[in-house]
Amino acid sequence: MKSLELQITAITLVFYELVAKFDPFLRDHIDLYGNTDSGKPSYLSKTICDKIIQLMANKVKDTIMAEVKKDGYFSFSVDSTSDISHTDQLALIIRYVSPEDGLPTEGFLTFLELKDPSGESINDLVFNYISFELKIDFRKCRGQSYDNVANMAGRYNERWAVLKSHLKPHFKVPKYLSDTRWEAHAKATEAILENYNDITDALNYLHSDNNTKGDTRLRAKNLLEKMEEFEIIFVLYFWNRVLRHFSKVNKILQSSNILLSSCADWYRSLLDILRGIREDFDALCQLLNIELPER
Repeated sequence: MKSLELQITAITLVFYELVAKFDPFLRDHIDLYGNTDSGKPSYLSKTICDKIIQLMANKVKDTIMAEVKKDGYFSFSVDSTSDISHTDQLALIIRYVSPEDGLPTEGFLTFLELKDPSGESINDLVFNYISFELKIDFRKCRGQSYDNVANMAGRYNERWAVLKSHLKPHFKVPKYLSDTRWEAHAKATEAILENYNDITDALNYLHSDNNTKGDTRLRAKNLLEKMEEFEIIFVLYFWNRVLRHFSKVNKILQSSNILLSSCADWYRSLLDILRGIREDFDALCQLLNIELPER
């Protein structure tokens, strides 16, 4: 218990020192009352610290809300996470165009305790908070997205239909075509390619070790034979080249301030690269030390 109290005290002091860097009044107050004797009020307790944090949070939220109401239209993102007590919470983030510079902006608003993981519960929680707590006209919502909460809500209700009833006819749902995950595929292919020798050495060790279980040795042998096939090695190098470019363009297209004209340019650039890869097998064969027949 004593250790926990010391941790809380240390965190409180770090907070005050951080804020004091930007607040001369608090800096002077800490210099005057930071080392007062026991029994004398310093107004630097954990309770005061919590109140200051709450005031700062309210000010940030009020500023965001003023910009959202000035801009008019918005979208939101919902993510699910658990706190230290393993209570599911929804992190609500609002997205809008800044009225100051015209750039896409997003701001964290709050954590909402999620007692029921159904789509209906998420609907009520998000809609009531935005409409009644923040007093924003929900009909001006132009988009919704989910992170971890997507899978959770999807098991109970179609998540894109969760808030559609409040937005007709304003809300349009983009069609889900396929699961791409370019970055994950690119990293997986790159990891195998960079560690190819280590992987084959490990499989060879498992296959040759008499102390390893029979089924494990058999699986290692089959994987090793597969890894050493020409087709696997060739496709590994080929897809590494392709996926690397897909992943790079994918990251750029997800930038919050990218222009539509830039998207078109990046797509054209990617197509040119893919055409070049398709027509330039000589370089790939040279990389793999494959002798080409004379033409």
